[in-house]
Amino acid sequence: MSIPSLVSNPGLRQLTVENLRGAVVPFTLPFEKNKKLTIVYGENATGKSTICDAFDFLGKGNVGSLENRGLGRSERYWPSIGKPAGAVSVTLETTDLAKCCAKIGTGGVTVTPPIPRPRVEVLRRKQILKLIEATESERYTEIRRFIDVSAVETSEGTLNQLIKDLNANRNIAAARLTENLDALTNYWNAASQPGSNAKPNHFRQGGGRPGFTSSRLCQTHRLPGATHGNHPHPECCKGGG
Repeated sequence: MSIPSLVSNPGLRQLTVENLRGAVVPFTLPFEKNKKLTIVYGENATGKSTICDAFDFLGKGNVGSLENRGLGRSERYWPSIGKPAGAVSVTLETTDLAKCCAKIGTGGVTVTPPIPRPRVEVLRRKQILKLIEATESERYTEIRRFIDVSAVETSEGTLNQLIKDLNANRNIAAARLTENLDALTNYWNAASQPGSNAKPNHFRQGGGRPGFTSSRLCQTHRLPGATHGNHPHPECCKGGG
């Protein structure tokens, strides 16, 4: 049979079905406490599909086993034989004794309370066959509603937004750097480009002044007849001269 998958927190306690499809008499299906998986098995025509239909009815307001069978609007086939639509009822009870009940009203299926409504997905035989026959690229499309990837998609969206923000900040920083370089260039041009002929090595290791060698300084400052011993600027001669 098709196994219904119901995302619910807390756990399930029991499912009660009245007058829906094969449930000609009310019955209750208890769930084992603290178990996340329930397997329902039995002979044909013992109510396995009715259980799946009950979950569909409660979670989505339809009866999946009757869809796409050329019946047109299938609502008239939902009640058990001889029962009115208003007699159909499906109630799901959780381990904290909360209840969710679905019935057929004048406007369709109504659920009490309306929120939160159980999320139900039923993988039926035809969908399993379709999944088997699908190409590899199409298989995820067939089962995506059974796989909760909302957290992954949220993380992916956050990372994509972070990348966009980083790229935007980088572009802003690059634009500001260009603006600052342009401003410095304008100031430099406005000041007649000072230092445009300067050489990187204008300070000699011997202690010379910018733009002059030690020997030229010696010639400039040397007095007639002066020797290195009484040179008024002995530091100028450290480079020789």
